[in-house]
Amino acid sequence: MSADDAESTKAVGRSWLRVPQSGAADTLVPLAENTPRLTIGRDSTADIPLSGHPEVSRLHAVLELIADEWTIADHGVSTNGTFVNGERVFGRRRLCAGDTVGVGDAQLVFEGPVEGVRTAAGSGEPMVLTKAQTAVLRALCRPFLDNRKFANPATNQDIAAELGVTVETVARHLQALYERFDISELPQNRKRSALVNRAMTTEVADLLGS
Repeated sequence: MSADDAESTKAVGRSWLRVPQSGAADTLVPLAENTPRLTIGRDSTADIPLSGHPEVSRLHAVLELIADEWTIADHGVSTNGTFVNGERVFGRRRLCAGDTVGVGDAQLVFEGPVEGVRTAAGSGEPMVLTKAQTAVLRALCRPFLDNRKFANPATNQDIAAELGVTVETVARHLQALYERFDISELPQNRKRSALVNRAMTTEVADLLGS
């Protein structure tokens, strides 16, 4: 990565699109400045394919990075429209962290850079993790660190195998991490992806590649 690219990454931060999967864990699609335009549609050639959703048009909407901000655009090409937090999009709309994007019968969630999580929850002190917690966090984020286009957080079994520890040990460290990042109250099916998002959008991200 060049110096210019590094500065661009710092300015843009990391963003994700959460894509629900029927009967499976949500898929997190990383959004990066080196791929500033992503198509969403039912067609298998779409950058973000939603083949299991009959109300999604073949080419439904476009995610586009403009002036360091992610936007969703629907210029009338979709049959059933695109909605952000229940409001129909006519043309283009800027996305904010936590926005729900309705694409046909699919409900996607935009997760932008998390601000104000650079310290231990509410303490004003720098985030400090143990070596074991850092190792578990790095293994959890491994699919994203490997730059896979479509990735899910590593499972407890995957983490245990990578680190040579028991699944119970992994679960214990993850619970501690949920509390450190102040996400222990989230629904169970959202904790892992929320932890990945927060880890990779705060100063802790510097530890993940070490």
